[in-house]
Order: sequence, then structure tokens, then C-alpha cells
Amino acid sequence: MRYVVFKGTAGWGDRLQCLLMAIRYAKATGRYLVMDWRDIEWAHNGIENFDDYLHLSSQTDQVKTMDFRAFLNIYQNTDLRQSTLPKVWRHQMVRHEFKDWLYMPLFCLPDHGKAIDDIASFRREDFEEDVVVYAGTGFRSFAYADFGCITLNRWVSEEIKQYAKQQNLATKAYDVIHLRGGSKKWAGGHVALKSLAQQIDTQFPDLNVYFKTVFAKYQELKAKNPEERRLCIVSDSKWLAEQWIATYKIGEYLDHSFKNGMEGSGIHEANEVALKARGSSKYQVNKESLRDFAVMLNARFVAYDGVSLFSALSNSCAGTANDSWKFN
Repeated sequence: MRYVVFKGTAGWGDRLQCLLMAIRYAKATGRYLVMDWRDIEWAHNGIENFDDYLHLSSQTDQVKTMDFRAFLNIYQNTDLRQSTLPKVWRHQMVRHEFKDWLYMPLFCLPDHGKAIDDIASFRREDFEEDVVVYAGTGFRSFAYADFGCITLNRWVSEEIKQYAKQQNLATKAYDVIHLRGGSKKWAGGHVALKSLAQQIDTQFPDLNVYFKTVFAKYQELKAKNPEERRLCIVSDSKWLAEQWIATYKIGEYLDHSFKNGMEGSGIHEANEVALKARGSSKYQVNKESLRDFAVMLNARFVAYDGVSLFSALSNSCAGTANDSWKFN
């Protein structure tokens, strides 16, 4: 058997784009897709993984998968180690402190991921190695239709649907404003990639310009959908949501357990101490991130800044979401 091991990092938007790319590559090559999301931004204990919240459809026409622990058992007890690309992972596969490595060329595939797009597009042959490790950073190319095989585990799906019921959120019965604080330095956020940070600073130099951009988009979508709907605000910043409501007098904020302040580019970067201080946990943050994504998937429309991957993906994936994500 041959495998592609996807090492995840960053927030749900980046993580999902890279997952869709990994799915596309696995389907094109027939490799088993192995998910390794034990990184510090998904799990603080190095034990929790993708499989604790989600799974991929294993239908014959979909991607083949293998649990990371099962894969690791095979990897450590066979000669698979000698057939691994990039080679540096041969002795680092078990480590979960890999976040920073994923941005280093030594740990990445040729052209920082572009090679697996070429393989998935049948422009070049697949790698000869039995184990290919895909660092979830850099270039990505994917098909939104593949979101259809990404499924919430039953307990996560039921909790999210119960939340929707409690909040009276029915599919297409409400609209969403998505406000992203993690990418705006004036909101306490921080973007590590300098070129992207400069682009965002130029486009949204202050709160007023940012709000005007999002409100103009909301008005545009509202004009196309004039029938009145409840308006919900999804945001990684309670402060940002409160400022919106104070400015426009519209919208209801869907609250989080992480109530105050901002951590780096988003709540996913909050460490265990910061989460405990706010009465939250990595488990709660992950679940709320998936919940917010489901809320946007089920909305009639989502108005956002045109930059956020989180909201952009919700728009693009809504039509292919399976029943585990749907409210009714």
C-alpha cells in the first residue's frame, strides 16, 4: 500500500484548503490519506487528531483513508521508513511538534506542494516513494466538490445541530455577517506573512474602512435577496461584533467561549494557558470553529471582507456539503 500523510497547521480556512488538495492528490493516485493534525494549533496534548472531530467518506468512488495511529504502527514496524519523501520525515514522523517545520523547504515537497497538483492533474508521474508527506502550507489547488466527502463525526454534528435548534437557525432562514479580527492589527490580530499583512493593512487601514467594505457587500447581497431574514454576526472578536452592532444597529452576535482579546492571527493560536484563563479549551475552540463554519454553510448568504478564507470557503462549499453539516 502507498500513503500520503497530511501534516496540518493554521486555522480552519487554510487547513481546509490544504485538506481538499490532499484529497484530490489521494484520489488521483490511489494512495491512502493519513491525517496528522496533532499540531499545537489543533491539539495541545499531541494526542487529539482530525479523526476526533471529522472523518472522510470511504465510499468506493471517494478517497481511501487510514487512521494515523494504525499507519504509525505499520510505519514503525516495516521498512516503509526507507521509502519516505521528503527524507527528513523518516526520523520525525512520530513527532507532533512539527508546526514550524512545515514552513521549511527541507520538510516540504518539490515546489512547496505544486508538485502534487501536477500529479493530481496528470501532468507528471507520481513519486516513487511509498510514503509522501504533505506539509499543509504553501501552494494549493483543489476542487470544492471534494468537500462533500468531509463529514462531521456524529457527536459533533448532533451538538452543532442542537445549537442551531436552540438559536432558531434554520437553513437559508438567516443571513450572516462575518467579521475577521485575527488579520487586522488594529483589532489586535497579527499576520505572520509580511506581504499579506501589508496587503491587508493597505486595504483595511482602520475599523471604519473595514466596516464600510463589509457593509457595502451586505447591501449588495441584500438587494439581490430583499426578503427579510434574521442577521447573525460570526466573528473571532467579540469587540469587533460589538462595534458593528453599535455602528449599524443590526445583527446578533453568536458568542464564543473565548470572549476577550485576540491571539495572533486567530483563536486557534491561543495556548493552553490563554484558553484556561478565559474558561475555554482547545476542544471547545475546535468545536466552535466547525460550528461557525456550519452556520455560514447554512446561511442564505454571507457578507465578508473578500479576504477571509474561512468565509470564502463557506460560500464555495455550501452546495457540496453533506447532511452532517446541514441544519434541516
